[in-house]
Amino acid sequence: MLCLEGLEEACIGYQVVQRGQTPVLVYDYETTIDVLRAGGYDDDEIQHFLKRLMSADSINPPIFVNINTEIMDSIWGGDSYQFDDDIGQHTLH
Repeated sequence: MLCLEGLEEACIGYQVVQRGQTPVLVYDYETTIDVLRAGGYDDDEIQHFLKRLMSADSINPPIFVNINTEIMDSIWGGDSYQFDDDIGQHTLH
């Protein structure tokens, strides 16, 4: 499991992925960005780092997720959501 040193604050759990059935760490994307900015990295450096990390072939890279509390609150409140594939991507409504 690849652990990103210095991003412990952004780590929210783990997920088992298909590639190799190996668990990978899951990080909150926004918190990751905030931590890296606080460490002195600019936005271009951060995007380059994340892109390079997520495209690495020799490891199972970590997963970065966007946490949307508005959607979470609605779902927990009993609202129904469905997936829509009108634009070729699955979106949650």
